[in-house]
Amino acid sequence: MASFISKIEKLLDHEEHFDVINFPQDSKYQIESNHQLLEQILFNAGEKQWEIFFSRLTAFFEMGLLIEGSEIQKMFFYGQNIEKKLPKIHFRLPASPYFNILKTRASLFLRKIGFNHLPDAAKMVCLLIRVEENRYIVLMTKQAEPWLQLRCESLKKAITNHDYYA
Repeated sequence: MASFISKIEKLLDHEEHFDVINFPQDSKYQIESNHQLLEQILFNAGEKQWEIFFSRLTAFFEMGLLIEGSEIQKMFFYGQNIEKKLPKIHFRLPASPYFNILKTRASLFLRKIGFNHLPDAAKMVCLLIRVEENRYIVLMTKQAEPWLQLRCESLKKAITNHDYYA
């Protein structure tokens, strides 16, 4: 009986995370299109501050997640920080080389973490970047090729600069 109840609680707990997050449905938010600004994101030298670096990406992407281990540490959506309780990741993220940008469809990634009804998910591309052993930056954008490729190159320069000078 206890096993059955714990299974139900697990199911309800997983569903609860995203029903309580109110994502903006109709946003007039515009991402910053200047790739040079992305490449020149400033940070404090002498310290790796991935949280600060991540927060500065808000202007350049529609959605972002900062993941450490199985925890989503920070999240933004159309320029707004999401402050609600965020879910755990119940699957293994790829152990890719540091700073490589992996691309997939955003709707597939978001469905895996429980965001089944996220506005614009079908129109977005998901970029997954491993920045430390168990830390990932996940970004989503509606940009299409060839602009997406330019955005990825600028992002890689910004991340490399951040890591090199930190």
